[in-house]
Amino acid sequence: MASSNGATTERVQPHRLRQTLKSRELSAFLVDALHTVSHPVRAARRRLRTDHTETIAAIDDCATRITDEWDTARTTNPDPLVESLRAELESTGVLATLPTVLGSAVDATGYELQAQPVPAPPYVVITSRGPVLRATIDPGRLVVRFDVFEVVRTDEPDQRAEYHRLDGVRMEIGLEN
Repeated sequence: MASSNGATTERVQPHRLRQTLKSRELSAFLVDALHTVSHPVRAARRRLRTDHTETIAAIDDCATRITDEWDTARTTNPDPLVESLRAELESTGVLATLPTVLGSAVDATGYELQAQPVPAPPYVVITSRGPVLRATIDPGRLVVRFDVFEVVRTDEPDQRAEYHRLDGVRMEIGLEN
């Protein structure tokens, strides 16, 4: 439809207007949900990078010490890797500090722990990539990963995955539903 100034306008049908409004409401909801999820993650990341650099460095040192014993730059057996990393973290006292690190991360999110974490599952798990800390908080499960190894897989079905030492510690924090 043409207006008096020559511009073309389109008449919006009522059902299309409702769809547009619903779409905008959904977009606003998604933005709010993203903010809710990303704020606790950012706060936890900031806290750990600021207050727990010594623990992160100690995790890195432990991983370096166990790879010094390898005869190659990789391993294909995850079980001894996990056992060695756990033993090194325990003997240096790092394992015992990880529940405190988890508590600090949760505190930074503004939520509360539902129970006192201990250096054992489900709160602290040593995987073939490194330590994983988990806590259930109001918006979901906070997961903090300190990856010191990466898993390299090939397309060959008869080849086992290889575990390579990362250069440093890759910290990943997420909030799962």
